Parts: sequence; C-alpha cells; structure tokens
Amino acid sequence: MTRTAFSSSDNEDSFLDYALPQCPRHQADCLNDLIPLAPSFPTTQPSKMATKSYLARVVHNLFRPGSYLQDIEVCPRRLINTHSLKLVDFREREIPHYAIISHRWGNEEVGLQEFRRPTRQTKRKLGYRKIFNACEQARLDNLDYLWIDTCCINQEDQGDVHRNIKSMFAYYQNSRVCYAYLFDILGPGNDLGSSQWFDRAWTLQELLAPPDVFFFTCSWLYIGRRSQRSREIGNVTGIPHTVLRGDVRVQEIDVAERMSWSILRESTRPQDRAYCLLGILGVSIEPDYTENVLEAFNRLQDAFVKKYPDEVGELGGGTIKDLFNMLVNQSYHARGIKMKEADMK
Repeated sequence: MTRTAFSSSDNEDSFLDYALPQCPRHQADCLNDLIPLAPSFPTTQPSKMATKSYLARVVHNLFRPGSYLQDIEVCPRRLINTHSLKLVDFREREIPHYAIISHRWGNEEVGLQEFRRPTRQTKRKLGYRKIFNACEQARLDNLDYLWIDTCCINQEDQGDVHRNIKSMFAYYQNSRVCYAYLFDILGPGNDLGSSQWFDRAWTLQELLAPPDVFFFTCSWLYIGRRSQRSREIGNVTGIPHTVLRGDVRVQEIDVAERMSWSILRESTRPQDRAYCLLGILGVSIEPDYTENVLEAFNRLQDAFVKKYPDEVGELGGGTIKDLFNMLVNQSYHARGIKMKEADMK
C-alpha cells in the first residue's frame, strides 16, 4: 500500500525510511546534519551506529506535521514513470512516492503531447534530456515516479493549468525529494546565488515548500542542499536563513514579509508574482491573466484577509499601491540592496 506522506501512526522504522533519501550520497549528506538538529542530544557523542529509534526522533523534528500548510492529500495526478519514461495518470488510484524537479524553463521544453509521442528530434531537445537525467537521478533515489511541470500539465488546457497552479505548493511539499536543476551553474566553483533560478517567481514556492531542496549543476552534479547553504541563499533572496534551514516555519513569518519575497522576482506573466504566493500564504484564488499585477495582489490580499482576519494589521491598511510599494521597499531592504528610483514611483 502506498502513501502520500508519513502518518504519526507509522512506526519509527517506516518513518525513517520515508524521510531520508535513498541515494547513499544524499542519505549520508542528510545524516551528517541530523544529529546537531536533535531537540535532546545525548551528553556523549553517539557512534555512527546510532539507533534507528533516535534518528527517527531527529527526523520527526525536521519534518514535523505542523510544517504542512495545505491538505496532505493534494498530490499530482499525472506522473512520469522513471523507468519507462511514460506518463501515468492516477485518477482513481493512490499516489506513489515521487521525486519532483524545479527548473527554469528554456527554449526546448517538451510538452505533454510531444512527450507522449516522442520523435528522434524530441529526444535531442534539452528539455527531454533534462527529464531523462532527472528520471535517472530519481531511480538512484529508489523512486519510480517523477513530476515536472513541462509535460505533466497540459499547457493547452486552461482548466488543467489552473488546477495545477492552485495545488502546486502542495505538490512540492508532498514530494519525496526535490531536485533544483540550475542550467546556468557549470560546476561547484560557481556562485550558487548567481543562478537565474533564484530570480524567478515560481521557483519561490519550489524553494520553500519541500522539506529540503537538492541542487544540481547543468551536468547534474550534486552541489548541496537548501538547508546547508541557507545563509548564501538568504542573502540573495531576502528570506531568513532560519526559514531556509527549517528552524522557523513559513507561516510563522508575518504576511507582508512573505509577500515581499516574490515582489522583485521575474515572471513571463506579471500576475504570477502574486499567484506564486498562494501556497505560501495558505489561500486559494482563481488565476486570471486578464488582470494586471496590482489587481492580482489585491485579490490575493482580500483572500488572505477573509481567511485570516486577525492578521489584517500586518498588511498596513493603505491602498493596494501603498502595499505594493511597501513590499518592494521591504524586499530591497532584506536583500541589502539600495532601492531603485524607478521602483519608488
């Protein structure tokens, strides 16, 4: 029987098996960081043969149920089989464990219809190679399924796009492991924060939703995790390193600060700077690409106030333009950047 997330009724062995990645390289990386994060560390240094019971308690502290913002049952219904590279629909079946990929879209992405019937030309595309390599990595992590937005969403079906947008935070939150593919990072010597991945709107939730994020270079060389590199990522994004490490939950940060995390990010459609915050704020609105970005933020604010009326004071109480300018200013301040005159108007 498969499950979408660990239940508190599961035993310690199954919880440890669920929480740790299966690839030995990643598992060793995680275990090195587990002991210092334990809430009650023994007075003597434990041996490398630490008990599963103790490690399970440590992992439970890292991936506690309280960190979930959305319904734990919200998972993608269309996945790629990592062995056959075929799409599988899970309409009436339980969702198996899956890996998920976060990436910057390029010029040679492969959509759903093309992926279902790939030609030789399709398989030469960079987008197809990205999926192929991600599936290979997922198999190393002992995972049979993978989700990626390029071909697991029917981009030609507006209803399918909107349904997935509203649930995407939960997709990343409920994944077994998240791979961030940085196409513009050539090797471990490159500055991680220089990647365009950190500038995009949709990658914000992909950075924050998973329990952790594993970064890979353009050649799929593993270069560390979000929790390991939280300070340098925080300097680039303006997000507190305590949030990136998992010490502070996203919902413990005031709403205005959370909204400011997306305000300077880039998106093909400006409204996505608001829509990418849906899961981060714990609200849901229907995407409407006929509205402008201020209208999108206004609806986002209204949805938040309606759901969390006690926190309305955090939004300042002015007009939506006042709020927008406040968020821009706050984002510049958090990143230690002097505010541009163009953004002050």
